[in-house]
Amino acid sequence: MKKNNTKKDRKETGNSFKREELLKITTKYFYEQGYDNTSTRDIAKASGLSIAGLYYYFKNKESILFNIIDKSVENLYKSLIDATNSEDSPKTNLSRIIEKVFKEVIESHMEIGLLFKEDHRLTQKHLKLINKKRRMCLEIVKREIARLKETGELKPSLNITSTAFSLIAMTNWPHFWYDPNRSITIEELSNEIKEIFFDGILIRS
Repeated sequence: MKKNNTKKDRKETGNSFKREELLKITTKYFYEQGYDNTSTRDIAKASGLSIAGLYYYFKNKESILFNIIDKSVENLYKSLIDATNSEDSPKTNLSRIIEKVFKEVIESHMEIGLLFKEDHRLTQKHLKLINKKRRMCLEIVKREIARLKETGELKPSLNITSTAFSLIAMTNWPHFWYDPNRSITIEELSNEIKEIFFDGILIRS
């Protein structure tokens, strides 16, 4: 019995590894060539699989895209969870949110790029699931901004929801223009974003 379980575990581990490998290969193809210009034949050939072998792991091309985008949103959500601590001040939490989300956006630029550019290729069912996770991310940011309002630190003229969207835009937009080969580092740009954001929303003491 133990031997059979070991064989089963090895098979599941192998399948999981192959799925991850497929997602990495397909991410590059979708990002560089575009979803429409990438065929299942391209993916199968690059992965060393037959078309039938590819369909063993994923139902269709859209299913692969969904898994890539779903993982990218899940990673963003985890970054937000890791950044927040109820015992810390909202400003401290928001500062960490900027650092962690920006880092995730830059380091996973291809996956994030597909989230931004190809999410409209998803089925309505899959898009609904992705948008639900996006809203979960938004709610975390809104919660911390609401805490700023409760402590009297947030400018009274600002709306919590629009301020949260502004923060998300500031941390996501560098995906489209940031070049790691330039002189400014991720840490330096993250600090600049924090300075601009907090100077814009906080009441000066």
